[in-house]
Amino acid sequence: MGRYVKCRDSSTAEFTFNDKLERGSIQYFIDVSSCSCKCKCDCEKLILAVIKKLSPIKYFQTLVENIFVPNSFVVEETNDILVVPRKALFSV
Repeated sequence: MGRYVKCRDSSTAEFTFNDKLERGSIQYFIDVSSCSCKCKCDCEKLILAVIKKLSPIKYFQTLVENIFVPNSFVVEETNDILVVPRKALFSV
């Protein structure tokens, strides 16, 4: 059993995938559980994020040679879709 929750405005996130830092646009979350409870419960569940990968294409140079502004760059959307556990997200 499972359900998904679509994001109204996708958020850009940094996350780890195969021990590598990645960036992407969160498309939606999937709530995966084998629970069949009719009411709110504490059953174990897994929340997954479905993410469209973004690839940095331009970094912004500072006035110092070979030093770039951290976390500020232009990205392009790729066709790669990744599914990662919510715990892999660390910056949204």
